[in-house]
Amino acid sequence: MSKTACMYPIVSAIMKAEKEFLGEHRTWLTTNSMQDRFTRVFIPLRNEIERIPEIRSWAAKNAEELNAVLKTGGFDIQLQPFPVLAPPLYAWGAVSILNVVSKWKVRGKKTTLRTPEREVFTAAHLKEDTVMFFMAEGHKHPIARISTGTEDLFFMTMFEKDSLEHFDLIVEAEKLTKKISHSYEFSGLVFPFVDLDQRVDISWLKGMQTIDSENFPNEITQALQQTKLKLNEFGAKVESAVAIAGVKGYTASISTPKLPHIINKPFLIWMRRPGLSQPLFVGHITKEDWKDPHSIG
Repeated sequence: MSKTACMYPIVSAIMKAEKEFLGEHRTWLTTNSMQDRFTRVFIPLRNEIERIPEIRSWAAKNAEELNAVLKTGGFDIQLQPFPVLAPPLYAWGAVSILNVVSKWKVRGKKTTLRTPEREVFTAAHLKEDTVMFFMAEGHKHPIARISTGTEDLFFMTMFEKDSLEHFDLIVEAEKLTKKISHSYEFSGLVFPFVDLDQRVDISWLKGMQTIDSENFPNEITQALQQTKLKLNEFGAKVESAVAIAGVKGYTASISTPKLPHIINKPFLIWMRRPGLSQPLFVGHITKEDWKDPHSIG
């Protein structure tokens, strides 16, 4: 099963809730180890959000308004109705949507690939003027770096571990980006088309608490994420929506011819942008999502 990690929309949604309801630059108290890991990166990522113009955020005191934003954006996740509380207490929510379309520096060609199990998939073939290859210490597969029409770069490598999620995916992608050496063995890259649409479990965010600017306790009570990835011969499209809800006043505790390199096994893909301390997107993509997206927008 494919897994993805896209942290910046989570950060953006929390920032929007802070701006509209809680008071900016809150200190968040954690209730589990995943929240601990998140709060350690929250401040650095918060300072980088302005470098991602493709993220938009909304906030409201009712779920219907935010659910309409999600539906208009093409996302299926929906917040549950908010509880009605006696003033000055109230429920609140925020939605953040990332939508990035990147075109390869040079358009590739549509082709097919065959897996070791003899399955055939639609694929893209990029020539070496768009792709550079590297090897990383301790990783046996080549790492392809794909140039786009901007400064954004995509990395791709076969990766068969399937036990990594969330922060561990990001850690692995960052590890593979460091201590790499050039490889000149390949004439280009072949990779499967991808059309992924998944709901990401970020329920670990529920229960994270803060004290707002009016000295009321607040707690996150709902946390949803839906992430999409499309890959073809033209480029890549990454979309991710995060919806959170919380309650103000909650009382819980605080020299042979070169051949193309063929990716025909589950692979790791990540997107880096200059100025961001971690990948904008990371995904471990397995066969069920090797499908033709037809268009990336």
